[in-house]
Amino acid sequence: MLKNNYAVIIYKLPSLFNILNELNDYLDFKVFSEKDFNKLKFDKFLSVILVTKHNTNHNFQEVVINEFPIKVLKLIEKINLSILKHQFLIKSNFFIGNFKFDTNAKTISYEGKMINLTEKEMYIITYMIQSKKSVSVDELENVVWNYKTDLETHTVETHIYRLRKKINENFDIKDFIINEKNGYSLNLKIFK
Repeated sequence: MLKNNYAVIIYKLPSLFNILNELNDYLDFKVFSEKDFNKLKFDKFLSVILVTKHNTNHNFQEVVINEFPIKVLKLIEKINLSILKHQFLIKSNFFIGNFKFDTNAKTISYEGKMINLTEKEMYIITYMIQSKKSVSVDELENVVWNYKTDLETHTVETHIYRLRKKINENFDIKDFIINEKNGYSLNLKIFK
């Protein structure tokens, strides 16, 4: 992904803009403040994301941050998830090996068989595809469900169990998702 393809406007949060602006060279998106609205050429970007404290009437994807303080890494994670969602809306059909994913229809096809996925199952799979490492339960809770990490829940484990079962019953693949020391990941061997 090219940095200049995504514009993130920090809307009426000047301190947050100053922090992210200092990190601009290290981010996968270009940071702007609401003062740049009139100067910004929106057609130059694949997507414009507004980071704000409250929902606005603007026609942009929004990342609403209503709990402060927020860790910068958590904020960047939320922005990257918003970018990821946009990328998959644009590219609703994609292939990895013999698997065909349709994010709009929420289906996965393999060797002539197709199964329907829930929205959460599709988010889990697409997030794991984009991740370059194992994904922890806390990270999935935060990204897919917007849960705080201090909550005691087995939501992720339950969804992973059901997803594994669905893949195994329909495609006869037992190790689609691997449980590793640091979390979960897709079994890349089956995608070849």
